Amino acid sequence: MDATEDAIDVHAIGHSFDPDYTFCDNVLIDNNTMMRSRRNHISITDGRNIIADENDFIDASIHTQNSRGIAPGFAIDIEAVRDVNPRGISEIAKDITIKNSTEKGSRIDAVTVHTGDCVIIEDNTFESSVSYSTSEYTIIRNNEITATTDLDMNNGIAITAGRSDLYDKNFGNRVYGNIIRNYSIGIWF
Repeated sequence: MDATEDAIDVHAIGHSFDPDYTFCDNVLIDNNTMMRSRRNHISITDGRNIIADENDFIDASIHTQNSRGIAPGFAIDIEAVRDVNPRGISEIAKDITIKNSTEKGSRIDAVTVHTGDCVIIEDNTFESSVSYSTSEYTIIRNNEITATTDLDMNNGIAITAGRSDLYDKNFGNRVYGNIIRNYSIGIWF
């Protein structure tokens, strides 16, 4: 509760091109309640075989009496740095599952796969949006996403599947079986 940045930060030691690179592997984040983290509840920038199961995410990055929420502002943010330099790709986030969880009141959105691969988002109940912008083989299935704010009801998108300016960096992603309520737009590709 009230983490000054992220409640949980999953990352590697070093970068994927470093000889001493050590990534997080086989991580289970299970049966937690996270409230009012100032930044994100969970940030995953580098790691593999990560499962977040049966968690409650409440009021991620909201403004409080004592501080203002800061960017990015998600319940879960999967965002590996993919800058390609002469030494290779910096970070890798893949084989991640988010399931059986609830989200309410996030300042920006429930989950974003900004840069990550082989992510499964399934059987969750969210109030805020889900998105991927640069991803391969991500699956968003069997979630219930219900808008509860006027902004989402009038202008919101429940699931944003890819970005047109990054079209060539998205491949094999699937979105199906979701129940969407009260959003202005259900799914945007």
